[in-house]
Amino acid sequence: MIACKVLVYEWLGQLDQADAVISGLHPRTAEFLPVFAITNQARFRRAYAGAISQLQALQPDRGSGSADWAFSSFNICLGDLRRLSGDASGAKANYIQARDALEALLKNQPNNADLYDLLAQVYCGLGDREAAMKNVARAVELMPLSKDALSGAGCESTRARIEAQFGDAEHAIPGLARLLNLPGYVTPTVLRLDPDFDPLRNDPRFQKLCEEKPK
Repeated sequence: MIACKVLVYEWLGQLDQADAVISGLHPRTAEFLPVFAITNQARFRRAYAGAISQLQALQPDRGSGSADWAFSSFNICLGDLRRLSGDASGAKANYIQARDALEALLKNQPNNADLYDLLAQVYCGLGDREAAMKNVARAVELMPLSKDALSGAGCESTRARIEAQFGDAEHAIPGLARLLNLPGYVTPTVLRLDPDFDPLRNDPRFQKLCEEKPK
């Protein structure tokens, strides 16, 4: 699958190779993997306008069940790109759409860790630190590492990312150090490239995490 290949190149930091592959990625719907791959490349390149235009053309309608999950994930991706590009009002509109859909889903799925994880990202984007941390704590509680190593690490990486975005180095950096030894999205390459970690860039402890370990 093209989107998976793009993601592998991105996580390896091979952005030129990802660019070459992503040119063949022409999603016609807001499917998660293609949208995530496009969003990731724009984030790592810090070049948002083209990806925003591409995603805007895919804007899905809100549905129900799994369709609402996809709707929420899409709006988080587009909201993140708009936030990073400086479009605060556009980002807020996307985050609010995602929030409303996720809260509706939670009424019927009150123990779904993925929904709390996504809702935490939404509230982080909206600048509500208390709500973001409350929701990600619930996600970690519902999906601990002992239950599922990969999904559990995903929830913990969301927590560390939120802490980083709010400049909470004292919690984010130890969390990221732990996550580097677990399966998942957090790698030295991602830490170097992802703009959400910019609030930590001047901390020598974070700079050390960004160094590749010898093979």
